[in-house]
Amino acid sequence: MNFWKKCIANMSGEAKGYKLAPRARRDLAEIWRYTFETWSLAQADAYYGDIISTVQAIASGRKRGKPIDQIHQGYLTCSCGSHWIVYRQRGAQVVIIRILHQRMNLSRHL
Repeated sequence: MNFWKKCIANMSGEAKGYKLAPRARRDLAEIWRYTFETWSLAQADAYYGDIISTVQAIASGRKRGKPIDQIHQGYLTCSCGSHWIVYRQRGAQVVIIRILHQRMNLSRHL
């Protein structure tokens, strides 16, 4: 299966206890594209895998983010590489809101 088909198949994640919001899906695709163009296919695939693994760890409770209530009530962040995974809990499901570079101003992009 080519990478993009795998990406699209895994992007919703709803069966795994998480959901990627549309903006988070775009963020993830852009991160993959930038990493591929800057570094390599192998690095892009590896970093994508790291992000998805972190999201799955958040959804399963193995990782817990830090609240950012001063920026947005109910949102949490968890770092992965050079990015922040911004999410909220909705019942038993984790909703990934954005995946933003750590240099980005969170309040401006949420």
